[in-house]
Amino acid sequence: MVYSPIWDYAGTCDRVLRQNDREYVVDIKTGSPAAWHPLQTAGYAMALGLFARMAVYLRDDESFRVVEHHDQLRDEAVFISALQVHKWRQENHVNGPSSD
Repeated sequence: MVYSPIWDYAGTCDRVLRQNDREYVVDIKTGSPAAWHPLQTAGYAMALGLFARMAVYLRDDESFRVVEHHDQLRDEAVFISALQVHKWRQENHVNGPSSD
């Protein structure tokens, strides 16, 4: 479990890996890469005070693919923006887009 007291969010990071004197946040996924995966690792990295991030995609044939997430500043900004919108919606009891 990771927790950010600054932004008040928590999550479950799959792994922290040390490689070549760097610590990586690692998220293990099945299926294909999705646009939101770097945002998820950015949230974990922010809570842990780390910067290096990657996702490991497991395949049906037992092989895997490693994808590093490099755009830390942008991913953090989008993560925090989404988090703030989520919290605002909760506080204001907004469940979804209005139809009017």
